[in-house]
Amino acid sequence: MSVQLLSSKIIIQEVNPSIPGLPVVQSAVLGAIGKSQRGPLNTPTLVTSFNEYMQTFGGFVSGFELPLALRAYFLNGGRTAYVTRAGGTGGVAATNVLPDSIAATTLTVTATSVGTWGNSVVVIVTNATDGVSTDYNLQVQFNGFIVETWANISNASSVAANYSATVLNDAVKGSKYISVVVNKTTRPVNTSGVTLATGAEPTITDTELSAALTAYNTITNVTLMICPDGADTTVRNAMTQYS
Repeated sequence: MSVQLLSSKIIIQEVNPSIPGLPVVQSAVLGAIGKSQRGPLNTPTLVTSFNEYMQTFGGFVSGFELPLALRAYFLNGGRTAYVTRAGGTGGVAATNVLPDSIAATTLTVTATSVGTWGNSVVVIVTNATDGVSTDYNLQVQFNGFIVETWANISNASSVAANYSATVLNDAVKGSKYISVVVNKTTRPVNTSGVTLATGAEPTITDTELSAALTAYNTITNVTLMICPDGADTTVRNAMTQYS
């Protein structure tokens, strides 16, 4: 409060000290192993939010506990997780081909990881916006929504900056949904949608879940590990021993 000085004198005023609270430091780093819709197999991938998780590993799948566990972790204040999609047997990545003007295969398109999710990927080809006849625009549709648009790419020259395989297969900036192999230098014909097919889920048992633990051999800062899809004591014992 303010004090008005009416004459020359010393005024002693007692006030409660104000001590700022210390911020909470998040120290938990989660290692999470399990089954996911898509994503690399047996490869710990750093995610810092549930949105990041979905970008790499997809959304909720009936019977898969990993996405539920990750959502709960981030909702309750978690900030850092290394997620590993356990590998199994029999997994197949969905694929299809794009023809050129003489119906020859010019581009082979494959989902970026195994699983039936790839059967919901549709590739759309339209005219390039730059007006170059050998260029084309390619859109990726997933579950009925356009998720990626790649403008003015080409199959004509492997040394060009807009070479389709260079652009789409880039590990950092490339497609999160498809990879391509250029079979001919010709441009694919326009199409309203070519659907990838024959994708199959891997069979993942507790043996595969336990084996995925070794993927963390090079990750040194994990402080907490979970395997929500592994209910067997084999998995729990393997996690205890590994930890």
